[in-house]
Amino acid sequence: MQVIPRADWHLAATDWVSEKSQEYGAQSICLPAGNTAIRLFDYWTQQPPESLRNKSLHQLDEVGRRFALFFRRYLPRYQVLPPHEDMRPDLAILGLGYNGHVAFHEPGIPASFRYGKVTLLPETAHRLGVEPGTEAWTIGVGALTEAKALLLIILGAEKWGIFQQAYSDQRLPAHWLLPHPDLTILTDQTW
Repeated sequence: MQVIPRADWHLAATDWVSEKSQEYGAQSICLPAGNTAIRLFDYWTQQPPESLRNKSLHQLDEVGRRFALFFRRYLPRYQVLPPHEDMRPDLAILGLGYNGHVAFHEPGIPASFRYGKVTLLPETAHRLGVEPGTEAWTIGVGALTEAKALLLIILGAEKWGIFQQAYSDQRLPAHWLLPHPDLTILTDQTW
């Protein structure tokens, strides 16, 4: 695991995609929706990275059509495909949920979960502004850990605290990423 503290994390994330694409010959990338990714996607819209050309881009998760609309708004130059059961991403860029979830792989779902419909926990539903009990489609940690390289973006002191908790709490899905042989943590916090 490599931890990179950078205020200009969106530039470091762009470099990561380029470097890992070359290293692994990557053809597919899973992308997160949500506030964490907006700065990165704004940058990619203004300065489209060469490393995204001819890549298959995929959503990590979906609630209704909410995230499809998110990607149309924030990555209008690219077609980002919805998540599906047969996804085998070469690279995955991930955010960290406030309860330690990754994509919508919530605490309490087995680490081996690969893909499917899940019920969002009340805290996650509340933060999304959806009804409790809302279901979502998501790729799980079981599939994500098969990617060649993972980039986990952690912004802000609160999320950094959640990561520190996940570092030692084996019940949190973010913890299950830690053994991955090519995991990069990109943060705006000091390590």
